[in-house]
Amino acid sequence: MPSWRIECEDCDQLQNMPDIRGYMQKYCGELGQYLVGKKAAMCSKSQSGITRPTSLMPQCVGCMRADKKKDECVALTEPAAVWAKGACWAKVGEVAIYLGGSIHGYATLAEPMVWRGMAEKRLTKAGYKVYNPLREPIGTTATSVITRDLKDLDATHVYLCEMTMPDKAYIGTGMEIRYAWERGIDIVVWGKENTKSYWMQYHETRRFYFLEAALEHLENEIEVYRQRLIRPREKRDKSGQGSIQVGARNSE
Repeated sequence: MPSWRIECEDCDQLQNMPDIRGYMQKYCGELGQYLVGKKAAMCSKSQSGITRPTSLMPQCVGCMRADKKKDECVALTEPAAVWAKGACWAKVGEVAIYLGGSIHGYATLAEPMVWRGMAEKRLTKAGYKVYNPLREPIGTTATSVITRDLKDLDATHVYLCEMTMPDKAYIGTGMEIRYAWERGIDIVVWGKENTKSYWMQYHETRRFYFLEAALEHLENEIEVYRQRLIRPREKRDKSGQGSIQVGARNSE
């Protein structure tokens, strides 16, 4: 017996009719048959461009669970039905990385943009979604700057932090590190400053003296981070002694 699917619901040929046992069933006037299940109905309309219910939707682009070769989702049997409700709870986007570090410790904004520009180019090519706090448009008030930075951090999976400026407080960077750490974000540091700080030692995941070494590490770890995306994120409690399951990350 042919099957009906989510796209059939708007078809004027689909009706509710009792079968020979008196049970109400879906009936396709185009096929002249009752339909069961929710798989592709092989009618003239289904062969004229309507996608299968298992097909990926345009909104699935960039999702780690989207199998492009099979045109299917590895987590859902019917992506269209889920997206029809407004959003897909199973969507897992790109691995995102935030470029943190000193900004006001330089004479001009062009200087801290040098390493960020190099890192952004390399990491984007490796497959990361990069959040650069110096990207345009740059906020002009404390509220606009910090609000965007925190929003970026909420969507981030890795925090790449520069620590090369001697005798600099790194006040904003320190706050970002703690904010990221509490959300289970890896803290990858490059630079030779503050290596003896207990606070840095406690929070950083990895430390590299040079940017090149940090970038090579991240390029090699991209698949590891992708696999971690399909598991629920663990949010650390404020003591660092436990973790809280907070669900799959969404980079939207």
